[in-house]
Amino acid sequence: MKSLNVIQTIAKICKIASKVIYILCCVSIGICIVALVSYALLGDFGIKIGGTTVMGLIQNNSDMSAVKLCSNIAVAAVISVAEALVARRAFKYFSNELEDGTPFTYDGAKELLKLGIFVIVLPICAVIIASIGIAIAGHFNPEIVKPDWYEDSTSTGIGFAMIIMSLLCRYGAEMSDADKNAVIRSNTDNAKAGDEQTCGQDTDGRSDNSGGNIWQTIPKQK
Repeated sequence: MKSLNVIQTIAKICKIASKVIYILCCVSIGICIVALVSYALLGDFGIKIGGTTVMGLIQNNSDMSAVKLCSNIAVAAVISVAEALVARRAFKYFSNELEDGTPFTYDGAKELLKLGIFVIVLPICAVIIASIGIAIAGHFNPEIVKPDWYEDSTSTGIGFAMIIMSLLCRYGAEMSDADKNAVIRSNTDNAKAGDEQTCGQDTDGRSDNSGGNIWQTIPKQK
């Protein structure tokens, strides 16, 4: 059972990590929304730190125009939403797995399969949505171009690995059921054999007693 203990320890770590990632993604979404809204409403007179606006501070360090910076922030918000949904799904899976005490269950395998699909589909959908938004906005302002980093946010390989692991977990659940059924059949067969042996002994005993009674009831001839 050492291997199972290791798996459960890893599941606990992944549960905590997914919760932390979910919180960080929510914080990232909030910061992105605040930054976009503040720039849209206040422009260059946004939030200031030491006499310098936050947007101006970022522009000086990144060599980006305000419009291009806002487009990057909008893309980051979309990616953060997708990652938050994935992290929430992962937290749900690991929580259920720890309650079951083993990953080799039908429900657990099904949840892991869904998680793998989420890991593949949601980041790709986020990239597509961001690409469409940037393409539309680029017609109105040539400065808005797609960032070089956001296409690396997909995790297709991890998703396929989870799908394969879900098949292995389902196979483990089937093997566990097969072992349980074999034990049940063995116990049933042993019980039937014991009942038949007991019935045979009772029948022999009754035959011997009845035979003895017959000979005892026959009168002796003089």
